[in-house]
Amino acid sequence: MSSFKRREPVCAGARRQVCAELETAIQAMSRSAKRDPAAQAGRAVGRARAVADLVGPALPREVYRRDRKRLAAIGKTLGEAREGRRLIARLDALVKAAGTDAGDAAVKSLRKQLAQHRRGALALRTRGQQFDPVVYRLVAELAELRGHVGHWPETDGGPCPDGDTPPPGLAGCYRAARRAADAALADPGKLSAAGSALALLADALDTLTKACPAMLKPQRGLLRDAADAADKVTLDPLLLASAGKLEGTEALTSALAEASALQWEPATRSVAQARRFALAETPQAFVRRVSAYWQAWRGA
Repeated sequence: MSSFKRREPVCAGARRQVCAELETAIQAMSRSAKRDPAAQAGRAVGRARAVADLVGPALPREVYRRDRKRLAAIGKTLGEAREGRRLIARLDALVKAAGTDAGDAAVKSLRKQLAQHRRGALALRTRGQQFDPVVYRLVAELAELRGHVGHWPETDGGPCPDGDTPPPGLAGCYRAARRAADAALADPGKLSAAGSALALLADALDTLTKACPAMLKPQRGLLRDAADAADKVTLDPLLLASAGKLEGTEALTSALAEASALQWEPATRSVAQARRFALAETPQAFVRRVSAYWQAWRGA
């Protein structure tokens, strides 16, 4: 992932990074050699969303809302395209954790159903070797969005920072991650939202790491680990629902449910650890600390 440069204005750096991530997504969706283009494109769009959130308060409200909404919609489509592949990977992990035979008839039946779901997702080429129209539309939307981002204004009602302070949306990203983590610790059903918010903040910190790698890399690592742990277990309800719809999979469904239940606690613990160590400061204290790193780095 790219990051802000020491001498460039904040808004110019944000434009450069978002355009680069969108270009990465376009290339991923346009090259049939990629094994999982939706995954690479999805990660790039997620990073673009993080940078957009960092600079959002410095953009005209209608511009920010328009482009963030489109980033979210594209990210959702790419996430749905990856769902089948991720469910199969999660099934393999739970089958192993449960000690179930991977060659069991029930496992094979469930895997076959999930494979059908996977084949129905985005593909660069259809069976007739025609370009998938959904992919074509996504590439067109990404290219159009890149054009919009390339014309982001330098200032708005709130003006764009000149570089003396970090991007103005940093406090909002941090605050959202804290709220989402607290909500997930109170209600494990909200782990998915917490994972998304923590991943967004981790990507945001990635763009700022050069300001103080020794302090920001460990913080980003805790956030990323918690986000990944939450992301894995939040697939389980959908996987168990798919298993429950098949005949003759009652024993498998029960075994998968038991294996899943054992992993929710470590995922919650990972979020709690991130909340305790990576999100311990108030938003104001966090921004003051990062501002000190930023000013020392920019003035070096």
